[in-house]
Amino acid sequence: DLLSRPWPTLDFLGWIDPSTPMRGYLVVDLPEGLTGVRLRFPGNPASTRRTSMCALCHTTHAVGGVALVSAPHRRGDSAGSFGTYACADLACSLHVRGLTGPFHGVPARETLGFDSAVRRLRTNVAAFVRRVAREE
Repeated sequence: DLLSRPWPTLDFLGWIDPSTPMRGYLVVDLPEGLTGVRLRFPGNPASTRRTSMCALCHTTHAVGGVALVSAPHRRGDSAGSFGTYACADLACSLHVRGLTGPFHGVPARETLGFDSAVRRLRTNVAAFVRRVAREE
């Protein structure tokens, strides 16, 4: 469904694997080139019982809208992974712009302007992807 994506409003491409719902992918265009990471979603996210905030876009969600996602080291061994709290639908770009409706995600109340919020999202996503790629 790449042609139907709202490209002008996407800061990264994120999707859940339809054949394996506990797996997702995140691709971001960094100055050093397109970089992607494979994500794992937990089977029973703890956030299903309370309101939680995405660490990438700072959008708050209730009832399972945020999940602790992890990305294995790029080298693929069992040395570990990196995790962060992210929107469970990986639609951070749409949530931060208020394009997902009133019940899907609400940007946290803050004094940060729209352009700054988008810049923060881009910075947070790039930092997460670079951290995984560097194998820290």
